[in-house]
Amino acid sequence: GDVAKLVTKHKAGEKVVFTIVPAAEQAAAEKAHRAATKTQDITVTTTKSADDGAERAIVGISAGTDHTFPFTVDIKLADVGGPSAGLMFALGIYDKLTPGSLTGGKFVAGTGTIDDDGKVGPIGGIELKTVGARDKGAQYFLTPADNCAAAAKDTPDGLTLVKVGTIGDALNALKDIRSGDTGDLPKCTTK
Repeated sequence: GDVAKLVTKHKAGEKVVFTIVPAAEQAAAEKAHRAATKTQDITVTTTKSADDGAERAIVGISAGTDHTFPFTVDIKLADVGGPSAGLMFALGIYDKLTPGSLTGGKFVAGTGTIDDDGKVGPIGGIELKTVGARDKGAQYFLTPADNCAAAAKDTPDGLTLVKVGTIGDALNALKDIRSGDTGDLPKCTTK
């Protein structure tokens, strides 16, 4: 967002200079626990946006976010068709990096997208996912808050739908599940 604001302060046809840190330099700096020192200036000429609305300058690049981890993450995505496993992947990584069992041996399933701030987002097909989880033996299902009402309309017998809005909510729920203190779990309702 900050990059777009700065670019639109220019007029179409103006040259703008981006100072970047090459990915290899950034990765080496992070691995060595130091600040990156090698930068590179890239000059890009702005152009007029083609969308409706006020004329504004744009460039043919997109800013994005990337992460460099001090360990290798290798997730097999052959059977995953979208971002709905984000929460469960994040919890799986957390479980590998911390001592003990995250679930305490309980069968916990779940779904939800996850963003860089740990916010859990809604997914499609929640009703099918809860049925599938229960059919496999899940006792608890970590459910994105925005999907709770739909999921609660037809909750499979024996499955507790746990409402989560953030990865912190999920970790707190798992702590309660692990300890057997499930009376105060935030449960999904149809409202």
